[in-house]
Formats: sequence, structure tokens, C-alpha cells
Amino acid sequence: MNKDEIFDMFINEIAGRKEVNIDDFIYNIALNYNITDANYESQKCQIDDSLPTININNVDLFKSKLNEYIKTLTGKMDLSKTTPFLVEKDRIKYISAALFVNATFEDFELPYKYMDKYISAIKDDTFDDLKEGKNICKLTSFKDATLKVKSTQQPIFLETPQKLDFTLSKLMQDGEEYTVSLPGVSCFCYEDGNDKVLNISALQNKRVDSSKEKNIFEKQVNREKFKLNSGVEKEEQDVEPLSILSLAAAILLAKEKGVTKVRMPDFMPMRFYAKELANEKKSKSKNLNLEDFQEEQNRIQTNVTDKFLRNMIRIKDQLGIVDIDMVPGEFGNYLECSITDKQVDNPNKILKEMADNICPVKAKHDDDFCR
Repeated sequence: MNKDEIFDMFINEIAGRKEVNIDDFIYNIALNYNITDANYESQKCQIDDSLPTININNVDLFKSKLNEYIKTLTGKMDLSKTTPFLVEKDRIKYISAALFVNATFEDFELPYKYMDKYISAIKDDTFDDLKEGKNICKLTSFKDATLKVKSTQQPIFLETPQKLDFTLSKLMQDGEEYTVSLPGVSCFCYEDGNDKVLNISALQNKRVDSSKEKNIFEKQVNREKFKLNSGVEKEEQDVEPLSILSLAAAILLAKEKGVTKVRMPDFMPMRFYAKELANEKKSKSKNLNLEDFQEEQNRIQTNVTDKFLRNMIRIKDQLGIVDIDMVPGEFGNYLECSITDKQVDNPNKILKEMADNICPVKAKHDDDFCR
């Protein structure tokens, strides 16, 4: 398909509707659009005022960026393995439909910048050396357990193209090596002017079978993890301590590779409305209360945004390495932090030990800083 055909498909079969049909599979993708390019006929489709609106004031640029994104993605990922049931046109439609599911309201106003971000992310190789897994270091506070990381590619409809999975492993006295999964960090890196940015969209705990008895190492980790709360006021201990460990590790690994910023989106409306539309369908068939669902989703989103901020404040106060530059709602839809060489006077011992192994800060008189 050429870029004109792809754009026509985007406008006529993806945007301006609440559902997208791809090979008889229905996706809850809801999106308004507004074409205001003076060189093209004005078009506007406002199916619902509460839905995001993608503003296209330069049709030719939009066509070029969308086409570049599709070519870049298909050149890097073999989607025939994950979508073998789709013919080429439907696969392009699938890619195009997934592109904006992680956009914020700010991104819909600047779709070209958003597409540039994802094109850069697909080309990025920051964490390529972690695809086979890597031992980061041993942590004495966890009885010399080894902190490990592995980068994995994620399907395009998830929050980010990749994820950093962290684990703690230890050979116990019974001769068995035990492993505990830490919260994973859904993220990607991209270039933005002079900055290299780590975009983090989620911290995800592994699902654990609560009916299964914990092994000796899991019990040990559950005891020792509270050392990550050392020196933290009680009201600031409402986040999972191991999330702090994973998040700090991801930032340090990025810092080692020259990343200068961390950004976290506060709200991705298409994901919210996809859940809302799915629940609306259920409510019609099962008599569920849609207002209760909307209230619950708003509460969850607020908690996620607040937790991101609290996590970054914890890292800043317990280790340093970041300055909080902007919080969502001030000038945009992102929590933004600068990665720095700053250190706190009394850092958390676990985080400091990990930082010294990943990306040690050199003496101030030495010009060859890690970053």
C-alpha cells in the first residue's frame, strides 16, 4: 500500500468511529479527527465530545510520518509471527490502529511529534544488550542475591514496545537456585532534540498464585525488602518497596547509556475509553452500572499517576540521580525528570550499592562523568 492509500484507510476505517474491524476482530478504538489543512478539504468527525481528537493540520506530513512509522516497525519486527492470520492490508491496518493507543491528549494535538517519538523508539538500541539477560550485581542486603535484568519485546497494542524484567536469584543451602520476580518496567528510549529520553508507562507486578506457599527465598526477600523503606516517613511508605528497586535500576541502566530524561504519561485516553466501551457492552448484556465503572477507572488512573510521582520522589530523596522538572497538569501530560549526577547525603544502602555497580558517580574533579 502507498502512503495515500494508508491515510485513506486511517481516516475511513480507523479514526471517526468507536470500533475498528480487522479481519472480523473488533477492537474498541475510539477516536475523533479534525483535518484543517488549507490544501485539503476540511473534514471533521466528532463521534463523542469526551473522546480524544487527532488534529491534522498538515495532511502530507501526516501521511509521510505514518508511512515511515509502518515501514520502520515492519523492518524491525516480524509481525507475521504474531499476526500470521492477517493479510498485508489488514496487518497495516492493525499497525495503524495501534499507533495512537498510548497517546496523551497533548500527543493528539501534536501527532507528528508523537509519531517521531515512536519511530525513534523502534530504531533505538539502548537496551539491546539486555535481550539475552544480564547479571547486574549481588546485593548484600538481600543476602548476596543476584539482581538480574532482561529486555523483552512487547506486542504493539501494549503500553510500550519493550519491557525490562528484573529478578533476584540465589543459590540456597539445599542446592537449588531460587528466583523472585520483581516489578517489571514497561519502557522505551527515544531521541528528542538534544535529549535522550526514557519513557516509562507502567510498573507491573508479576501475578502470584496466593494459594501457593512461598519458598524460603521468597520469604527472605519479603522480609529484607522493607530495608528499602529505611529513612522514609511512614506516610511515604505506601508504595511497593521492590517497585522502587526496579524503577531505580531502570533509570540507572538508562543513565549508563547516556539517557538524560525520564518521562511518564499521566493519562492515555484511548486505553481508558477502550475499557469504558468494553464495560458498556457488558453493562447492556449483564445490567452492570456504567457510572460505577467510570468512577472506578478514574480512581485507578489518579492512583497510578500519583504513585509514579511518589516513586520518583522516593528515588530523589533516597538516592539522588533525578530532579523533578514538571508534574502532569503544569505544562503538559507528562511527569518529567532530569537524570543527574546528584547524590544525597545519606542514601539508602540497597539503592546506593546497586547504583555503584551500574553507574557509579565519579569524583567531581574528574571530567569523565558516567553520563
